[in-house]
Amino acid sequence: MAVYRIFLLILLALGPALARPHKALSQSAPTASTSAGRDRFTLTLGGTAQIRASYAHDAPLSADRLGFGIRRLRLRLKTSLGERFAFFVQGEGAGSGLSILGFSVEYRLSPLLSLRAGRIVSALPAAMTGHTHIDAIDRTVGVGEWAHRTIGADAHDFGLEARLTLPRLQLQAFLHNGDGNWSRARGNFREDVGVGGATQGIDRTGLAATLAVAYTPSLVRNLEVGGILGVNGSRNPNTAYQEVGRAYTTYGVHCYWGALPGSLPLRLKADFLAVQYETLPAEGGTYRQHMQGLSLLAAGRLLPASEVFVRYETFTPNRDQAEARHAFLTLGASFSPSALRGLSYDRERITLAWTSRLGSTAQAPSYGLVLQVQVVF
Repeated sequence: MAVYRIFLLILLALGPALARPHKALSQSAPTASTSAGRDRFTLTLGGTAQIRASYAHDAPLSADRLGFGIRRLRLRLKTSLGERFAFFVQGEGAGSGLSILGFSVEYRLSPLLSLRAGRIVSALPAAMTGHTHIDAIDRTVGVGEWAHRTIGADAHDFGLEARLTLPRLQLQAFLHNGDGNWSRARGNFREDVGVGGATQGIDRTGLAATLAVAYTPSLVRNLEVGGILGVNGSRNPNTAYQEVGRAYTTYGVHCYWGALPGSLPLRLKADFLAVQYETLPAEGGTYRQHMQGLSLLAAGRLLPASEVFVRYETFTPNRDQAEARHAFLTLGASFSPSALRGLSYDRERITLAWTSRLGSTAQAPSYGLVLQVQVVF
């Protein structure tokens, strides 16, 4: 518990030191209603649609599939009251119905420091980029497996974030449950002290604490370096080995020259991410697992409002065991009609990408070809 006590002391120390009168918010956001002075209320609606046509070949099963689908249909609502309070909620409609993906309440202590609580995305590996800024069609395999095997596939968790934003440095400190599952028996602890018991019979006190940093040095323009370091003591089912949950430590680094699609004529990105799970007793000794992912991307602008890219990545489920390392290659291009009109590259983007799981000479690789249209509104 020492890590969590230190984390709370950091939160308490930063607040009074950095809090000072807050500058006025931008007046460009749509305003639902307005009152005098510092109680100005704004309401902003938005969303994302990603529609796909896909072909995939599964070599081990000798199976092929062709069709259309919706990858994401996000709806977002953000409100702010005065200069300090904000509320955000995001829904996902790409499944059989509309579900709430995340929500947060934010309090701005100062222009530099804010606190945010809810089911949020915070202190994640840089490769878990926002869905509108994914370089190719999907995020890297490594960061996808990281989410599935840690806090949950959608990378949201219940907790409290402190965010410090300086001109060239951003620091996120996240104290969270370590399990983003909505179940009241797992990540959503919301019981009352009543006849049924205050804990519903669940004996668990392990939490998670994660720090993420991103730095843009002044000596090299458009360069960003950073990383994450976190511990998770929840032992949630995502981490289980033979139905036994495990605590873990996670760490990662990234180095980007041009982080966002279409932002530079030439972009280079490198990500490394790892999870070290606790050791468990096993038949004949112990079981250790050290999961790692590495990805390298190069992208270049050949024509206005367009980009071609190539990404190579590896994923190792367990470096400490004789498990195969998986390799993937992605080739593709994107075009942005909105960028031609001087707007954001990601507001309207058409992406075509081919991804292959590289196999040995004795095994044909699996591969997929996807055409995706993205509209941010």
